Amino acid sequence: MTCSSPSSACRAALIAHGQRSQEEIDHSWEKLAADGGEHMECGWLKDKFGMPWQIVPGKVWEWLRGEDPARVQRVTAALWQMEKLDLAELERAAKGG
Repeated sequence: MTCSSPSSACRAALIAHGQRSQEEIDHSWEKLAADGGEHMECGWLKDKFGMPWQIVPGKVWEWLRGEDPARVQRVTAALWQMEKLDLAELERAAKGG
């Protein structure tokens, strides 16, 4: 999700580091998307009020800011293929599988 211009207000919330399991990701995703929420790409969704949220397991940040450019590329490519993040699939990408 990007803002339309540097001067525009971009309001969003990020849930990170708290989700250590797929069950926690699923729980947060289902609660926020309930009653008319909208699924988006890369772990983003909008709740029923239109507020954007991104649900990202803390482990993903470790994989994305590491010193292995090939791993960063694999994880990034996997992220772009997902709506709700699949922790097992991201871990496979991080390991090169």
